Amino acid sequence: MTIFPLIDDEGETFAYGSLQRDITERKLVENELALYRADLEDMVQTRTIELTKAQTSLRSVHRKLLNAGENERKRLAAELHDSVGQKLVAMSLAIQQTILECTDTDGHEHHIQTLQNASLQCTETIQEIRTICYGLYPPMLELTGLVGSLRQLGRSCQPTVKFQLLCDESLSEARFDAEHEIALFRMAQEAVNNALRHGKSENISIALEQQDNLLTMDICDDGVGFDTDSQISSGLGLRSMTERARTIGGAFEITSKPGRTNVNVTLPISPQTPIKQ
Repeated sequence: MTIFPLIDDEGETFAYGSLQRDITERKLVENELALYRADLEDMVQTRTIELTKAQTSLRSVHRKLLNAGENERKRLAAELHDSVGQKLVAMSLAIQQTILECTDTDGHEHHIQTLQNASLQCTETIQEIRTICYGLYPPMLELTGLVGSLRQLGRSCQPTVKFQLLCDESLSEARFDAEHEIALFRMAQEAVNNALRHGKSENISIALEQQDNLLTMDICDDGVGFDTDSQISSGLGLRSMTERARTIGGAFEITSKPGRTNVNVTLPISPQTPIKQ
């Protein structure tokens, strides 16, 4: 209700009037809107919870798939190295021994040369198998941990590019959770391979740093650069790195321009699984 004065021609107040409005309908509409708003908030909250559960479940499935894939890579690498590789070594030794035992070489030069070529092919195949085994599952990862594997990765790049690994001395012998180590190594491997295959890089560096319970890996190259948005949406490699980081609870960021591409991975290290010095 609104009260207002009634004023005569001389400007004097001679009475008061009032104006009343029926707001029943407006109140009903406001109540209905409040109910709709509450229902909407409940629906949003419910959907958010469902989405969070779905994302958690999806990451769990993705983690299992990644682990299964790494286990299969490890099995294949061991099979190639221990079975096929060792048989080729034995074959090469047998060929060399046969050549050494050939006392009468007159008229057999062609056959001896054939045996020597076969031995050389065995040696080359053995090296190729070792390279494949390293790509499937780096043995250095179990022997020396993440830093040792990154050093080996750098050596495999040379002399094609100049490689530099930057890390605190305290991290040289550090060991992390096995799942974290393989994920970080795979991301570094993918970034380095991209720089070699597509970036036309001359210099590649990897910096590894730990501050409190946060581990950071930064990979930088001086290649031609690329459009990160289109590559993340269409390229399997960058999507794989992003998913690997998310699966282990880390964050992945990539920036690129002509002359500099930077891949950054940050990973919280749980206090329950500290780095062992």
